[in-house]
Amino acid sequence: MFSPMGGTGTPDLSSLTGTGGQPSMLDRATAMLKENRTATEQQNEKIRAENKTIREENRADAERRRAAAEATTPAPASATGGSAKAAAGTATDAADDRPRGYRPRTPSLSPTYADEARPTDAPGSGGPVAERKEESAPSFAVLASFEMKRVHQRGIFKIDLNKYTTDNLTLRFDENIGDMRSLMKEGDNFRQVNLDDPLYKQRELVVFVDGMNAKDFGDYVNFATVQMRKHHQGGDETQDEVRIDRVNFNKEGNNFKLLYGWKNDSDRRQWMNYEYQTTWSFFGGKEVVQPWKKANAGAINLAPPFQKHTVDLQADPDVITAAGVRSITVKLFYKLGDTEQVKTVTLNATKGQLSDKIDFILPADVVNYDYQIDWRLKGNRVVSSGRKSASDAILFVDELPSAG
Repeated sequence: MFSPMGGTGTPDLSSLTGTGGQPSMLDRATAMLKENRTATEQQNEKIRAENKTIREENRADAERRRAAAEATTPAPASATGGSAKAAAGTATDAADDRPRGYRPRTPSLSPTYADEARPTDAPGSGGPVAERKEESAPSFAVLASFEMKRVHQRGIFKIDLNKYTTDNLTLRFDENIGDMRSLMKEGDNFRQVNLDDPLYKQRELVVFVDGMNAKDFGDYVNFATVQMRKHHQGGDETQDEVRIDRVNFNKEGNNFKLLYGWKNDSDRRQWMNYEYQTTWSFFGGKEVVQPWKKANAGAINLAPPFQKHTVDLQADPDVITAAGVRSITVKLFYKLGDTEQVKTVTLNATKGQLSDKIDFILPADVVNYDYQIDWRLKGNRVVSSGRKSASDAILFVDELPSAG
């Protein structure tokens, strides 16, 4: 429990140590703890005295209840007058302890709660009065000091009211134009149309890229362009185009739209047919223009002409150490159309780097690639495997060619 000690100001070193005849803060806290413990002990002494009185009263009440219970028991027929008188005297002595104005009940009836109730009893309690619990003495005391911080600022503040910022304010401009029933009878002021008529129909085509996530698209594809054309029955042509790049691929969530409408197309089935062409631009300057395709589906699935492939490079550390290899250089060759691409990875055997992977793209119907492995041995001697072909997803680079 904390209590204020009074006083103002911030304690300095002299007040903390108690110099100059003034008690230190530790002495003041010790004195406060002693005072609180003394006050608690005095309060507990009062509680003990009250509890002693309560015990005595409870004991006297128990004796009175026992005597009253014995008085209600009928005396035997052979009892003498002296015994009856003694019993009556006992009942009279028990009744003398009752408050003034108490009117006892008929001896033949057992005592009720009202007969035994006392002013100090809790409401609804018919038993002995409970004793009070003693208060616990405080185990420590805290003497703290604080100071309110004051901050004073001085300077010149200028507010320039010549500046302004733009904002948008939305205002409604609709009004009740009044009763227009008179205009309905005159000419063609109003016209009713059937919105379900094919003339008001439009067809929306959904375009999405198949087999690629956002990372793959950004790593290998510059952009993809989809052109759509629709030849209408009346001879008109509708064209629409959408461009997909790494920015709007993420923004649109790989969900793009093309649109064409109804232009004198009386044949409903023929109106569903359209054509589209896709142009792909890959990293490395490779561009693939796919031919025009006919379709009638409500979605266009763009399958990239090149697919991502991954080759894992692995080496046995025991074999590499026994051969005295210091580094391994792997070159992987693949083609995008007529252009050959090369990717190079170097494994540092002296630092324990004996695995890596190479990501590249190949045409959708091709799985073969070329590779060349160069091992650099001690003394800067280089051993090469020469250019070889493979199609495996795992390439072991610890098989050095024999000296012969």
